[in-house]
Amino acid sequence: MKALRFVKIIMLICFLGIGSIFAILVPNVITAKRDRCTLEVSAIVVDLAQDSSDGSLYAPVYEAYIEGEAVRLTSNTYSNIHPDIGDEVQMFVNPDKTSEFYSPSDGSDLLALIFRIVGWVLIGFGVIILFIPMGRRKGYQGNLYN
Repeated sequence: MKALRFVKIIMLICFLGIGSIFAILVPNVITAKRDRCTLEVSAIVVDLAQDSSDGSLYAPVYEAYIEGEAVRLTSNTYSNIHPDIGDEVQMFVNPDKTSEFYSPSDGSDLLALIFRIVGWVLIGFGVIILFIPMGRRKGYQGNLYN
């Protein structure tokens, strides 16, 4: 009985802990960049950086003019869906650190939403575990056919 209670507590801590990280912390880290990057600029996709592992994923390389100076920015988001070279995109740059940028088209908002949903599902499992009764029920004989 104590072992079951211990397992229940460990599962509860894991589901609530991991769920909280997924639902709150990870999306906030992803969207915090959007809050810091407030300078809107127009950029052109000048190249595609290829993922070194298998070569099927690409990250756009942008060129933007920030305060009259040409700056090259490479996205941290690799995908098999990417803009074409020559496409113009709107992006937001951190005015204090021009190497940090946020592009609405890079899919980070969708990623934050997915983490948030998975986190809340895990928290829901944790709450369900909290209400599962422990021990044997009255009249339980351990045989399905009684």
